[in-house]
Amino acid sequence: MSTSKKIIGIDLDDTLISEYSNGYDYSSGYYPKQSVKPKFKLVGGVKKFLPKIYKKYDFHIITARSDMEWTKQVIARLEKRLKIKISGLTLTYGKTKEDEVKNTNVLTMIDDDYDNIKNCDRKVILFTNYSKSRSLPSNVIECQSWKDIYEALECKFG
Repeated sequence: MSTSKKIIGIDLDDTLISEYSNGYDYSSGYYPKQSVKPKFKLVGGVKKFLPKIYKKYDFHIITARSDMEWTKQVIARLEKRLKIKISGLTLTYGKTKEDEVKNTNVLTMIDDDYDNIKNCDRKVILFTNYSKSRSLPSNVIECQSWKDIYEALECKFG
C-alpha cells in the first residue's frame, strides 16, 4: 500500500532556476524560428536539498510564466538532473499565484516574491537571499537558503 506525500507548491524563476534563456533576445526583438533548448542554472542549494525534500513531499510548480512548452522542457531537465518527479504544473496566465494555490491541494508554497503570496491562505516559505526586516503574517516564514527551507519543512511545517 503506497502512502501519498504532501504537496509543496514551488515557484520556478529565481526560486529553483536562475540565469535562464529561451533564445529570445529582448533587446533586438529576435525570436528563434525553431525551438531552442532552455538554458538555466539551478539556484544555489537546489541540487543538494530538493532531492532530500522530495523523499517526503511531491512538487507542484506554480509559475507566472506563459510559455507552456518551454516550461515543460525546463521541468523535464530538472527531473532528469535531480532524479525527482514534478507532480503538477500550473501557469497562472494572468491570475494570481494566491488564487492558483487555492485551486490545488498544495500544503505549503515556496516563492521568492512576497507580493505573489502575501494573501496566500496556506503556509508560505518566502525564499530570500538577503535579510529584510519586515512584519510577516503568521503563516509566512523567510528562508535565505535551500538548506533553511529543508530545515523549515522538517521542523516547522513538517
